[in-house]
Amino acid sequence: MVIPILQNAALLAFAAIAAYAVFSNVTPDCNKLRCQVAIGLVMGLTIFLISATPNNLEWHQIPLDARAGVLVYSGYLGGPIGALIATACGAMAGNGINGSELWSGMVSLSLLALFGAAIAKVTPTPAWPKTPLAGKLWLITGAAVLSLAPTQLASWADATQGNLPFAATALPLMAAGAASTLFMGSAIHLTFAISRLAPNDTEPSQRLRLVAKAKNLGTFERNVKEDSVTFDTRVCQILGLPENQRKMTLERWVSFVLKEDVQTKIRALERALHGGSPNEPTVFRIVRNDGKVRHIRAYWTTKPKDGRPTEKIVGIYEDITDAVEAERTKVVAETRLDTAVRIAGIGFYTFSTDTGECSFCSDQHARQLGLTPEEFKEWANRREPSLDHVHEDDRQTILDAIKRINQGQSQTFEYRAFHKNGDLRYIRQIEEPTRDETGRIVAHTGTSLDLTDLRKAEMRLRQSQRIEAIGTLTGGIAHDFNNLLAIILGNLELWLETGKDEEGRKLVSTAYSAAIRGADLTKSLLSFSRRAPLHPIRLNLNRLCESTLDWTTGVLPANISVEVALFGDLWGIEVDAVSAENAIINLVLNARDAMPDGGTVRVETTNEEIRADQAPYADPDVPPGRYVVLTIADTGHGIEPDKIKHVFEPFFTDKPRGKGSGLGLSMVQGFMEQSGGTIRLSSTPGKGTTFRLYFKAAKAKAPHPVIPPIASHAATGTGTTILVAEDEPDVRAVITKFLESAGYSVLSAANGEDALEAFHSAETVDLLLSDAVMPGTLQGRSLIKALRTVQPDLPCIILSGYAAGQTSPRVTTRAPETPASQIKMPDIHLAKPVSRTDLLRAVSGALKLRHRTAGAYS
Repeated sequence: MVIPILQNAALLAFAAIAAYAVFSNVTPDCNKLRCQVAIGLVMGLTIFLISATPNNLEWHQIPLDARAGVLVYSGYLGGPIGALIATACGAMAGNGINGSELWSGMVSLSLLALFGAAIAKVTPTPAWPKTPLAGKLWLITGAAVLSLAPTQLASWADATQGNLPFAATALPLMAAGAASTLFMGSAIHLTFAISRLAPNDTEPSQRLRLVAKAKNLGTFERNVKEDSVTFDTRVCQILGLPENQRKMTLERWVSFVLKEDVQTKIRALERALHGGSPNEPTVFRIVRNDGKVRHIRAYWTTKPKDGRPTEKIVGIYEDITDAVEAERTKVVAETRLDTAVRIAGIGFYTFSTDTGECSFCSDQHARQLGLTPEEFKEWANRREPSLDHVHEDDRQTILDAIKRINQGQSQTFEYRAFHKNGDLRYIRQIEEPTRDETGRIVAHTGTSLDLTDLRKAEMRLRQSQRIEAIGTLTGGIAHDFNNLLAIILGNLELWLETGKDEEGRKLVSTAYSAAIRGADLTKSLLSFSRRAPLHPIRLNLNRLCESTLDWTTGVLPANISVEVALFGDLWGIEVDAVSAENAIINLVLNARDAMPDGGTVRVETTNEEIRADQAPYADPDVPPGRYVVLTIADTGHGIEPDKIKHVFEPFFTDKPRGKGSGLGLSMVQGFMEQSGGTIRLSSTPGKGTTFRLYFKAAKAKAPHPVIPPIASHAATGTGTTILVAEDEPDVRAVITKFLESAGYSVLSAANGEDALEAFHSAETVDLLLSDAVMPGTLQGRSLIKALRTVQPDLPCIILSGYAAGQTSPRVTTRAPETPASQIKMPDIHLAKPVSRTDLLRAVSGALKLRHRTAGAYS
């Protein structure tokens, strides 16, 4: 009896061991086919072995074995499929049963297995393969009852005929079924617990494989003794090798490394051999089989052998190419952005709303105020920061913007701030709130741009537009005034030519002188409007200063001294002498008015050459070149900084009412710009003011041949016809009298159309004298063009209230090979009012020029 029990216990232990293999290598779900098949096979094999060694009760050959426990658990853990497999295996072992007993045995096996599957549905396992207490009780009870299957009942019936009691046959069968079920359940739970204590590599391995794939990781092992390297499939993929080439020599392994990085890898391997830090990565590049370069980060460590030399090095290859390329792209993008920001002058900053401190400030933002980022943060993070660097008129603008940003609005605003050196800068900022993940505003982030140069350019443009508008108005007034002066001067000159009364001549001469001064005034007005008829000549500025100061110093009070320092070897300049003299007078008188209590006026001349390589460090408004510089400085009260930018504006003056017109400096500036130079101003309140006039140095060149003027005003125009076109009747009458007094025949017209008609009606016209601006479509230039289509050699003189040209004709010397037909008849420009002498000189010169160039039109 003992031996059968031990045999069955051993077979149940075999089932538990086989189940351990399932629990250790499969992560099953009871509803999965693989799990059910595995359990069915394990339990079926156990049933087959038990059935192959039958054990019967000694007093009546009633079978007694542990198949019941195995069968119910095959159904409970393996489901219907496991139950079916276990039943089939049990049936296969029924060779000793006769045909009539085969089917009853199949029914007994099937009932036990299917009962276990049914209990799994009624009381399912909460964590497979654990069996809840209710499930255990059901399985034990069912195994005990179902052990009285038809085969056992038949045997029991035979036994009862032999007068054996029920307890002697049924109870052992039920006890065997219950005991085998209890033993089987306990063994399964024990083996499952043991399998959980042992390392289960399945799930961690899967996780490691996923991590390796996601991070481009591969493992390798170097056998130092064999001088070979073995690696996994991920390393094969990194190297571009087939997956079956997972072992190679160390020499070939190193050959994949880029030549420049070989020593880096070798040093790392040597370090690993000598116990180097396992956490110290090495970065190098490899060249794959397909020629592509990859960036690798390698980690390795050694396997110690109880103090013996290192035999193996294990490590990890990480392909970091994507990260390297991403970092490189990021660096390039950041470099481009930094370059664009630097070129554009854009600054960045961030202020925390919680602390009020500046957490970030770019170099460009701090530089706009002349600070470093550290200095800006130190200033911004003071215990009591203020807006003292902001112009007082703009502080409220910033406070209002901050308030709206705190309300969640983006803001664009401009303000004026003081640079570290005291300069006033114009700043534009675009600022917006920065929120955290909860939507709370945690910072103000913005950009800043220095608009100082732009705003100054806009102010200069507005000033230029104002000056141009005033100049246009002034030029129009001067034009009309010149017409009046032409009439007055012309008639006075005619009276002086014919008048005999000495007393009357004195009165007329006085009136004539006053009219000439009026003409000079209009010339100054036209100079201011940049329409003056300037006549540049080559002159020495030293001599002009000396002659001007000779009489100017006479109007200076005794408490003002004049210091003169004239450079000996001064370059020549080409300017209008009268306008240059007026500029000197204006500046000297301006210095006088700035020193009511006395002082010193210093007049200095010098040569100055500004080279292109030093231009960025010089005055940007003075381009490179050679200049003659006139400096006029005083020791007066100076000019306040807020007034300096207005001193050249027309009608601006800081003098008492009635003491200045405000046009003097505007006229000087207009003259300098018209002459191609510039004027610069510097002033310190309480110390004085300095004006520097930059005249372009003249280039040495041959003078133009000028037709000599006529010697006298005698009547020389006999037989010459002049066509006069002038819309002002009185001016036309005066010109006509001037010409007729010299013997010329005159055809007069009030406009261009009348002049064209008179030209076609006359037999001959030797010269045209026309006003520049007249009513109608034909005037000045257009009239000349119309007449020269008929008579190309017609000499012409243009009169204008704004005239800006030569008063005598100039002939350009031509090379011998130049065809005469390419020489154009020049026009002569005269400014109103014109004297009789200047008019007749111009007429005579134009007619002589016609004779000298006659061959060009024949």
